[in-house]
Order: sequence, then structure tokens, then C-alpha cells
Amino acid sequence: MRRFLNAMIEVKQKFPEILPLVYRIMQENQWEEKRRLFFLEDVNDAKTESRTLHAMMCRAFPQLMSYWHPTEKSEKYEEKWYGYFSNFPEFIDGNAVFMTEKEEITRGLLESIAAKIPKPYSFFQTDIALDDISWYKDCNTTPTLDWQAGKIHASAFFFHAMFYQSNSVFLEKRFDMKAALRIRIELTRENPRKKALEIVEKFQAVFGTPKQTYTKIYTISVSPWENREWLLHRTNQMQEWYNEWCRITVATLQEFAERKKQSIQIDAAAPDIKNLKKHFCQEQRLTRHEIRNWDDYGWCRRLAHNFWIYVELVAAPVEPDSFSFEHDLNNYMRIYCYGDNFHLYDHLDMRSFVKAPWNVMGNIVFNGYALYIKLFEEEVVPKLAELFGDTGEEFYQESYEMDVYWQQNLLGGWMDERRRAGKNIW
Repeated sequence: MRRFLNAMIEVKQKFPEILPLVYRIMQENQWEEKRRLFFLEDVNDAKTESRTLHAMMCRAFPQLMSYWHPTEKSEKYEEKWYGYFSNFPEFIDGNAVFMTEKEEITRGLLESIAAKIPKPYSFFQTDIALDDISWYKDCNTTPTLDWQAGKIHASAFFFHAMFYQSNSVFLEKRFDMKAALRIRIELTRENPRKKALEIVEKFQAVFGTPKQTYTKIYTISVSPWENREWLLHRTNQMQEWYNEWCRITVATLQEFAERKKQSIQIDAAAPDIKNLKKHFCQEQRLTRHEIRNWDDYGWCRRLAHNFWIYVELVAAPVEPDSFSFEHDLNNYMRIYCYGDNFHLYDHLDMRSFVKAPWNVMGNIVFNGYALYIKLFEEEVVPKLAELFGDTGEEFYQESYEMDVYWQQNLLGGWMDERRRAGKNIW
């Protein structure tokens, strides 16, 4: 398992100014890239090909002609010239296969190209990577990628910046968005997260402090290509087991809700939502993230085996006779549990189990969520560890959204009796 810390900095500098600053930082710290990669996508509606952006590029930089990859016109781009310049590698059986190294892709050439973006070269997408950087003496500079992504893109040049993980600096620009700088550093026991963040800070010192710029830090775990069959088998095993666990747990929650309903007075005062949510999070030891407490409007906690749990909680009083009760988007708990080799997702709607006014349902809802988390920790987490093993301490959540966004081993269910009965509550 290889893990990479990704720090994405939305820089304020204009695009032509960024590369020279990056080179200055690297020179000051004696870092040097051994490989330079680029992807420049042209989606052009010029009347003739000679007037397209890629034609202009080839006239200005003839050395780029061998890197042009025209794409057959599709329904999406029927009236456009579409293709890309790229020297990103193909992936064959999980290994990166690069084009023959050519001397013309120099720092000076990349600076000259970047100097003309976004004007006059307004590419739809621009990726420039300073790759194969030895941040430390013992760096593994071999790139890697998610094995399922490699399967999807096996026959085409692989250019997606997220899937390609290596010790590198990525400069990105989308047509109508600000430029972003991604610093990627492999995490190991010898070179842990703390040392990686020290490198990131050197770039932040030039491109602005964290308060001045928007920086998002997250960890991506990449399973080796050789593990793909093992992971598929374990994922299928876990899904089958989890489906049965959900069936039993739904019945447990139904019984629990009915018992609770009988013990609450119909004329009881309606509970305060904020206090219920606050008390629930305290009892479950769920907090906003200790580093990025704005992250994704949810709560998280580290579990046994170094797994993470992330909880999105939405609860609002809705009268049972209102139209929105059967299409209730305002009352649910979403739970995400993930580690190196899996991502488990579930959606629990306690209001679907018992129809009652909110003054009766309020406490039942949060008590039901607490029971679910208790059962999940006691029964599901050990099973995940049995099948997938522990997640290493190098994996540290900083952003739920990006840590798991590309996780291909997705497990889950829907803890809602109406959904399981085939009724679509949305």
C-alpha cells in the first residue's frame, strides 16, 4: 500500500508567474524533477483546423507536433475540433509506460507555454507536472495509480491528475477557474506526514499563508495492481455479509423505535434540535475535524484499526401529516467508514420506522442513531478488519471529501425500510 499526501493550493498569482516561483523554491531546497509531463486539451469551434488553438501551438512550438493526439469527433463535440497535447504515460498491467524521453521538453519550453496561458492559448484544461522529485534521499520515485482507474483508462493516454500519484508538483488550470498547485509527497514510516507538511509549508510561504490562500490537504491510498483480484474478492465477501447485517439491524431498530414510542408522552414538549444534536455528538465522541473544522459540515472520529468514521447529520422537525414526510430530505444520518482498502457508505432514516409527531420522534431518532453506531462499531468494524486488515497510521484524515472521493472499493446499504421495500423516498 502506498499513501500520498496531496496539498492543493489555490494560488492568487497569474498563471505565467507560477512556474518560475515553483522553480525558485525547488532550487533553494535542492529539489529537481527528473521528468516533465504536460496535458493541454483543446476544444475548439474554429471554422478550419488551421485556425484552431492546437494549430497555433504547433506553429509556435514545432517540437510539440509529435505530442498531439487528435480525438474522433463525438456527439458531445460534434461541431468542434477536439484533442490534446500530452506526454503522460500509458498504463499497462499497472505499470507506467512513458514515451521515449526527448530533450526538447525543457523547463524553458514549459515556461514559454505557460507564459501564453490563458491568453492567447485558452486551453480547456492544462496540467503541467514536475515529476519524479526526490523530496528525500530514499524516495520511491516510481509513479502509481488506482488499479481500477488503470483498467478504465488502459487504452488511452492517462492524464487525470487525481489518479496519477507520484512525488511531484502539479500545476492545474481549467478554462474558467483559478489555477491550483498540487504538492504530492509519499508518506512512509521514515518520512511521515509531519515531514511532508514541512515541504508543503515551503510552498505556502511563497504562495501565501494558509489564511491568505485556500489549501486543502488529504491522503490518497493506492492499492498495488497485484492486489486487485484479492480486493474484489474481499469486497464481494464484505458486501454479502453487510447485506445480512443490515437486514438484522433494520429489525432491531424497528423494535427499538416501537418500544421507545410507548414510553414517551404524546403531549410531551418538543425537544430542541440543537441540543439533541450537540448531546448526540458528545456522547458519540464525534467532533469537527481537529485540523480543518470547516470540513464538509460533518463530524468524524478515528476508530479501532485506524479506520475513520464520518457522520453527516441532518434533523429537523417535520409534522407527520405534511407532504414532505414521505419525501423527507431534512431527516437522516449518513455514515461513511473508510480505510486503506475500502469505503463503506450507509444512509439511515429513523423517521421511516415510526410515524409520530416530532415531540415523540425527536428523542427516538437520535437514540436510534446512537444504537446504530454502537452496533456498527461492535460488529461491522471487526469484520472490516478481518477481511481488509488494519489501516496504517500514515493514513490520516484531513478531508473526508477527497480522502475517499476516488475510493473504488465501495460498500454499502440503505438502512431504510421503505427503500428496502422498493419504494423510492426521494
